[in-house]
Amino acid sequence: MLLEKLRVARRPANEATFNVFYYLLACGDGTLRTELHLNHLAENSVFGIVPLAKPEEKQKAAQQFSKLQAAMKVLGISPDEQKACWLILAAIYHLGAAGATKVEGKGMLALNSTLGFGFVPLWDVKGPRLLSWSEKALVGAGRKQFARHEWAQKAAYLLGCSLEELSSAIFKHQHKAGTLQRSTSFRQGPEESSLGNGTGPKLSALECLEGMAAGLYSELFTLLVSLVNR
Repeated sequence: MLLEKLRVARRPANEATFNVFYYLLACGDGTLRTELHLNHLAENSVFGIVPLAKPEEKQKAAQQFSKLQAAMKVLGISPDEQKACWLILAAIYHLGAAGATKVEGKGMLALNSTLGFGFVPLWDVKGPRLLSWSEKALVGAGRKQFARHEWAQKAAYLLGCSLEELSSAIFKHQHKAGTLQRSTSFRQGPEESSLGNGTGPKLSALECLEGMAAGLYSELFTLLVSLVNR
């Protein structure tokens, strides 16, 4: 693990992500895989974190994960403390699988059914009422959200929060000056100009997601340094 935190979400083309993710995804501990929701892996990730394809590579990665666990034990890092590290890394993986998008269109923003909400209050000329199922299709227009909520739900569970809380923490009121800077990006688009004063254009949905992943990785690195030096 390195303190190149932005690389966890923005790795250069044709380069691998951090080895620790390959080790974790190849983990042979069935119980741990179940706890981390890694029994079924996503085919795609906006962070480029995908399992190794070749059987021999998977076997080697699984061996490296066992060695990593043994090394952490030698350093005095307890099983519970190790598990906390795996929870954060797995959450980052699931966030990459969840992806991010901005729903375009006009009208009210609608809630995805995976959030668990069946109805949304709506005001009209007759007062408050509930959205019909046809009106719910309009919900989310212009709103930043996860592209695949089932994977985001796994990340939220591992981080000990609700999906709604995680979504709000990632996508709500994020400006470019606050998290990621243009100069550090490997992917730059037409919307990535910033005024640099905290009041400029807001981050795109993907940049918000990348900022959370980078922040989690940075906090994990700080935690590990603290555990080693205590």
